[in-house]
Amino acid sequence: MVRAGDLSLGHARALLGLPDAAQMIALAATVLSDGLTVREVERRVRDTAATTPSKRKAREATSTAVARPAALKQMEDQLRRKFQTDVAVALSGADRGEVRLSFYSTDDFERLLDLLLGASREAV
Repeated sequence: MVRAGDLSLGHARALLGLPDAAQMIALAATVLSDGLTVREVERRVRDTAATTPSKRKAREATSTAVARPAALKQMEDQLRRKFQTDVAVALSGADRGEVRLSFYSTDDFERLLDLLLGASREAV
């Protein structure tokens, strides 16, 4: 609809706030038939989001309902201080999981590699 010139980029951007494609298409059709402004579309998207919990919000509510062990939070904080970046520890079982270190530039990635690999990095 944007390519055809029927829908403006502002309208399309506002529609992206809806949780699924079917709702986006339905509201886009309403925009075309009723001539809604971008502000009207934004208001309808807000109203829809307020009344309909999205899959993402439901998933977040479920994940926060499960209490994370205090020791896990403490370990994340220690790793965050050591590596000076965002750290997330996700458990996928009783004795399994993953540690995620975030980096925000190539230099930041290099810094993390130096911290993780130490002197062995030069040998590689």
